[in-house]
Amino acid sequence: YRRRVRDAHRFLVCSQSTETTVSIEEAVGHAVQEPFHAPLPAEPRGFLEPMPALQRPASDEALMLALPGHRRALRGAMERRRAELFGKSGPCTPCRSRRHPERKHYFGRIPLEVQRDSFFDSAVEALLAATPAQLLAGLHVRFLSPDGVAEAGVDSGGLSREFLDNVLRELVASASQAASPPRASRASTPRAWSRPKLRRAGSTAEGRGEPMFREQADKALMLVPSARPLPVYHALGRLIAVALVHASYGDAALPLPLNDCLLKYIVGQPITAADVRRRDPMYYRHRIDALLRPGGIEQTVAALMVDRLVFEEDGVELVAGGASVPVTPSNVQEYVRLLSEEYVCGAVRSELAAFLAGFHDVVPQSLLQDCGLTFATLGALLSGVPELDVVAWRRFAVVRAAGVPQDVADAVAERLWATLEGWPEEERSVLLAFVTGCSRLPAVGFERLDPPFAVEVVPCVDAGRLPTAHTCFNCLTLPAYASSAVISDK
Repeated sequence: YRRRVRDAHRFLVCSQSTETTVSIEEAVGHAVQEPFHAPLPAEPRGFLEPMPALQRPASDEALMLALPGHRRALRGAMERRRAELFGKSGPCTPCRSRRHPERKHYFGRIPLEVQRDSFFDSAVEALLAATPAQLLAGLHVRFLSPDGVAEAGVDSGGLSREFLDNVLRELVASASQAASPPRASRASTPRAWSRPKLRRAGSTAEGRGEPMFREQADKALMLVPSARPLPVYHALGRLIAVALVHASYGDAALPLPLNDCLLKYIVGQPITAADVRRRDPMYYRHRIDALLRPGGIEQTVAALMVDRLVFEEDGVELVAGGASVPVTPSNVQEYVRLLSEEYVCGAVRSELAAFLAGFHDVVPQSLLQDCGLTFATLGALLSGVPELDVVAWRRFAVVRAAGVPQDVADAVAERLWATLEGWPEEERSVLLAFVTGCSRLPAVGFERLDPPFAVEVVPCVDAGRLPTAHTCFNCLTLPAYASSAVISDK
C-alpha cells in the first residue's frame, strides 16, 4: 500500500506513470475527451413537468421511513462487491459486530494520515493509491500535528467521523471568496491531464487549498471549477464514496448536503426544471419561467439586449450549429431543456466526469440502481438527519453512573436534556460533534446509533472541571453539575 502511495505521489508531482496509476490516467483522460453531460428526460415536456419519481418526496418523514431498507440493501451489496474484488487479489477476513452479530465488518481499513491544517490535501495521495476493495472497507484515520507528530488518539470510529465532518467544510467556498473562475476549456489541450502537478518547488501546490464546492441557493453543495488538476477531483469522488460506505453502517454523516443535481448525476437520474429552481430560483425565474410565458421570447430578447435568441449560451452551442438556430415557439421547450443542462453543469463538465469516475470506481452506479436508491435516498444516507430531536435523543440515550448514585446520574441527565431543549439547532449540532465526531446525526438516527449515545455522570470534585467526550464510543462524560445553568455554561 505504501508503495502505491509513493506511485500516486510521483504521478501527481511529475506525471510519472506506473502500473498502479493506469486506471486513474484512463479515467481522467476520458473526463477530458468526453466531458460530462447531464441526463435529461426524453421529452421536453417531461423536463418541465417531471414525474414524482424524479422529485423529492412530499415529506422528510416518508423518506426517512424508507431509509432502513435501502441502507441494509446497500450495505449488503457493497460487502458482496468488496468480497468479489478481494477474491481477485487476496483473502478478505470478516469479523462480527458484538451488538449486531448479523452485520459483517472487515479488517484492512485504509490507513490515512491527515494533517489538521489541510484535511483533504494531505489525504489525496492515499485516496488515489487505495484500491476500490480497500476503500470499501472504510478509513482508519490518524491525525498529525503541523510538525508531523502523530496524535495519541486511536481510531475506533470517532476519528474517521471527525475527518469526514471536517474535510467537506474545508472544501466549501466561503461567501468572501471570489466567484468561480470562467470556464477553461480543458479539452482544448487534449493531454492537459497527463501533466497534473500537485506540488511545486518550495512545497507550493497548484490549486492547493482552493475550494471545490460552493453552497447554492438551497444551502446544498455543488462542484465548482478550480486550478486543481483533474486527478484531485477523481480523489474527491472516491472520498464521497467512502463517506457512503461509512454511512451504510450508520457510522458517519456529511455535515452539509449535496445538491440534488449532483446526487442525480451519481445515481443516473435525469435532471428537471424543479432541480434548476431549487438550485437558483432567480435564474429559473428570469431565464426559464419568463421565457415560457406568452410573449416570453420577445421579452427575453429585449432583456438580454440581443438581436435574436439562438441555441447558444456564452459562446457554447447547445446543439450543432446552434448559433444559427433561432428560438421559436415550436422549439422553446427544447431550448429551455438544453439551456438548463448547460447552466447546471456546463462550467464543470470535466471536473464532474473525473469526480463521478472516482465515485463509481468504488460504488458503481449499477449497484446503487440495483439497491433501488434514488437521489433523495442517497442524499439522506450521505447527509443524515437534518434536525436533532431532543425527545428521541433522550429516549435512546444511555445514562451511566460512574462514582455517583444512579438517581444522581439520572437527575444530571435530565438537566442536560432540559438545557438542550432550549438550545438552537446550531448549538445542538456542536454538542453532537463534540461527542460523536459528527455534526449531523447519521441516517440510522439515535435509535440505531452504534454505540448508542451515552451520558456518563462522574463526581464533580472541581467546580472548574469541564465535560469530556470519547468520540469512538459516543460517550459524554459529564460532571454532576448542580444546575442546568452550570451545564449550559460548561
